[in-house]
Amino acid sequence: EAVFVQTDCSDAAQIRNLVDRAVETYGTLDGVVSNAGVGQGGSPLHEYDTEDYDKIFALNSKGVFAGMKYGAEAIFRTHSAGGFLINVASVAGILPQRGQALYTATKHGVVGMTKAAALDYAPHGITVNAICPGYTRTSIFGDAPEQALEYFAKDCPAGRMGRPEECAYLALFLASDLARYITGAAIPVDGALCAGSKN
Repeated sequence: EAVFVQTDCSDAAQIRNLVDRAVETYGTLDGVVSNAGVGQGGSPLHEYDTEDYDKIFALNSKGVFAGMKYGAEAIFRTHSAGGFLINVASVAGILPQRGQALYTATKHGVVGMTKAAALDYAPHGITVNAICPGYTRTSIFGDAPEQALEYFAKDCPAGRMGRPEECAYLALFLASDLARYITGAAIPVDGALCAGSKN
C-alpha cells in the first residue's frame, strides 16, 4: 500500500517530513529515489539572472542533497538491510549542452554527489547511483510544440524520445537485490545520445 505526501522538493524541511512520514508508516526506510527536477535552457549563460540560479539549484541540487541526507539518516536509524539512494540526473550530467549552463551545472553536481556518496556508503552496504535520462517525454517539456518534440526525436540516434517507464525500470533494478554490487554509477537511458554520434 502506498501513501502520498505532497512535497515541495526545493524545501529541505518538507523532504525531511516526507522521509519521516515514510518511516512512521512503514517502520523502516529501504531507499530514496530523488526524481524531482526542473529544466531551464536555451540561453547563453550571461542571459540568466541570479534568481534563475537560485531557483534551479534549490530543486535540482539542494533537493537531491536533502533526499540523500535524510534518506541515509533514516536507513541507518531504522537498520534497513542494505539500502539504496537513486538520483535522477540527466545526460547533461555527463555531457554539457549548449544553452544549458545552469541545468548542466546542477546535473553534473548530482552525478558528483552520487559518486562521492557511493564511496561514503559502500562499506555500509548502501548503494548510490544516478540515472541519466536523455530526451524523455515527461512534463519537464511543458507545453513545447510538437515540432520541438519531433526535433528531439530526430536528434537522438535511436530516432525517438524515451518513455518515463524506461527510466523507472532501471530504478526498480537498482533498488533490487539484483544490483547490490552496482554503486557509484551514472547510467544513461538515452537511446545512445551520450555515445557521441549525434549530440
